[in-house]
Amino acid sequence: MDTASSADMRVVAGVDGVSIAERDGGTVIDIATRAGHAAIALQGAQVLHWQPAGQTHDVLWMSPVARLGGGKAIRGGVPICWPWFGPHADPGKPQHGYARNCMWSIVEARRTGDDVHMVFALPADAPGHEHLPGSAQVRFQVAIGNALAMQLETKNTGAAPLTITQALHTYVRVGDVARIAIDGLDGATYRDNTDNGRAKEQLGAMTIPRETVALFDEASAKSNLTDPVLARRILVTRTAGRSTVVWNPGASAAGMGDVPPPSQTEFVCIESGNIGQAAEHVAPGATIKIGQRLEVMG
Repeated sequence: MDTASSADMRVVAGVDGVSIAERDGGTVIDIATRAGHAAIALQGAQVLHWQPAGQTHDVLWMSPVARLGGGKAIRGGVPICWPWFGPHADPGKPQHGYARNCMWSIVEARRTGDDVHMVFALPADAPGHEHLPGSAQVRFQVAIGNALAMQLETKNTGAAPLTITQALHTYVRVGDVARIAIDGLDGATYRDNTDNGRAKEQLGAMTIPRETVALFDEASAKSNLTDPVLARRILVTRTAGRSTVVWNPGASAAGMGDVPPPSQTEFVCIESGNIGQAAEHVAPGATIKIGQRLEVMG
């Protein structure tokens, strides 16, 4: 089992409403305030749950068979895809990079009113850093309250430019993915990875009647998800970065052991970052960010 270090424990100690527990094979930071409840896995600094006060259902979806720890990707919540998004040109390197498979460290935990702010760092000796053509300092900031705000920062600490793609791979819980609508992407061009990456234009609200892999290298910052089954609307705002990804595996979930049927109907991924033509070329000493904010609007 991957466990918290004594340094992690010291950072969290004394912060009201924040605790560390070992469960499901890994280490979890639990957060409980009047604003709601959340949980973050130390592996990948991955937000697993967020349920603001007054909500009957979690805003995030987690696989019912998810296991934590062990260096295997955790299905659900908000995995961090870094330093590349999607498959690498070298098939021996992990899908979506290696940051989500590594144990991160807690460098800050504080409470302001009913909001909890946490900062995580990807250790310089994290397994997988040998895949990075250079060096970088990576920090992930999470603010949990009536909204869920996340920001990933990468500082190029090497002597040469560093090119990365990245995303916050957010699984949003829905009542029935075939009945939702996502507004805000009208008129944007995307690559349809269910149709050999063909370029298409989104017209009107996006619906998810079947497997969907829509890669918007450039898109507007706000996506409004209307869910008639759970009777709520979720606003997803990209606060830094240029790209949006909308994904649901549809029938292809049959080949995914951690998406047992019918759970593929219970989520849609709305991801924020920089992918494809929006890849970031980070100069030595420079810092770049991606970020996302989730709010339940009613």
